[in-house]
Formats: sequence, structure tokens, C-alpha cells
Amino acid sequence: MESQCSWAVGSLTFSEHWELTSWFLGSNWVPGDSFLTTMTPQRYRAWLQLLRDGNQNMIRVWGGGIYEDDTFYDACDGMSYIDLFPRV
Repeated sequence: MESQCSWAVGSLTFSEHWELTSWFLGSNWVPGDSFLTTMTPQRYRAWLQLLRDGNQNMIRVWGGGIYEDDTFYDACDGMSYIDLFPRV
């Protein structure tokens, strides 16, 4: 995999599978609530919309041994976030 990063122009280039230039800005996702079963699709979308409003297009799921419900991953897919999280 070739990668090239130039902070002066704000670009990050990957050329393993795609010949394109992309800009990534993201956050680390921790569980949205201490009680995981209280998270609804609407709450996931609301949290993810805050990231979108901040011009973020990438999410990395915290690796603390907690897997979010499939509705979280579906919401990420629906909002076209870059995948940097485990799928089980």
C-alpha cells in the first residue's frame, strides 16, 4: 500500500485500490450511553449528525470490548462514514 501525506496542502493519498485523493476528519466513538440497551436508532443518528455537522467523515470505534448494536453500523453506512470499526 502506498500512502502519502502532506499536511501543508491538507491531503492524504491512498493508492492501494483507488487512485484518489481524500481528506479525512474523524472522531473516536465511545458508547453513546452507559446503558447500551437505551440507545435507539434515532439517538445514534442524532449523535452521528453532530459529527457530520462538524464536517467529520470518519469514525473509529473505541476498542474497549463493547460492540455497538447493528443499528449503529447501519446508521454509519447510511450517512456514508468511512469504516474504521470492527464488524461482528
